[in-house]
Amino acid sequence: MKTELTSKSDVGKFGEKTAEKFLKKNKYKIIGRNVNAGRSEIDIVALKDQTLVFVEVKTRSYDPDKEYISRPADAVNREKITYLIRGADRFCTDSGSKYSEYFKRFDIIEIYLTNDGGKYSVADIRHFENAFGRN
Repeated sequence: MKTELTSKSDVGKFGEKTAEKFLKKNKYKIIGRNVNAGRSEIDIVALKDQTLVFVEVKTRSYDPDKEYISRPADAVNREKITYLIRGADRFCTDSGSKYSEYFKRFDIIEIYLTNDGGKYSVADIRHFENAFGRN
């Protein structure tokens, strides 16, 4: 299915919805979207088995005929990781003891889109489980 996306914000929202569908298909239960936790925003918070998963989604338009130096996940730098960890801590604190017995994990999902005259479709989805953690 091809979708018209007119702004960077539209691309991000489309990527997050695509990631959410992907997670649901893989038996994750979505418990939060665009969760504001202090100065951080967590794209998706999900549960799978006994694991609380904080997901950062990175979406990029992709041209299979071009070579790229970096991947979308490369945009999750040290500063972003710090904000995500703080945001996850805040989320857990704000939730009280509700998730205290769960393992915590940070994932990155890359969404690659192809652009055909302003109409986008999903070319690939890459899920990196336990992509980073506390040092």
